[in-house]
Amino acid sequence: AGETVVFSADPFTTNAAGKGSATVYRVPVGYEGYLTRLVVTWPTATAKTGTSCTLGIYADAVTAGTLRSVNNTAPSVFTASRSHAPLFRGGQGIVVSFTTGPASKTIFVNGQVVLVRLKTAHADVMETGGDGTS
Repeated sequence: AGETVVFSADPFTTNAAGKGSATVYRVPVGYEGYLTRLVVTWPTATAKTGTSCTLGIYADAVTAGTLRSVNNTAPSVFTASRSHAPLFRGGQGIVVSFTTGPASKTIFVNGQVVLVRLKTAHADVMETGGDGTS
């Protein structure tokens, strides 16, 4: 169960050394987000040849998962089933980061996140009348 959200992030530009990063999506508070698809490209990219780089995704807040490598070439497409997808907590941003990537390019990122609403203990108690009865 969950709601699938497809997003297109604001583009960002790498510098002359091929470095650059941006928060491409922020998981709403009260949800967990499973990143199931991520496409990273730029207008003059050639998918079959690719550009050698270090491309990663990570959360902008403390998380059990640190830097996760997406691929060592770009443009890149990352896909995963929900059971293998990186998990981001409510309020965390999904950050795409290049080091040694394509120099001075405008990067476009599109993705798909499955959002799962979290229930709090307070909501569970209120739904049952507070004493465990319905």
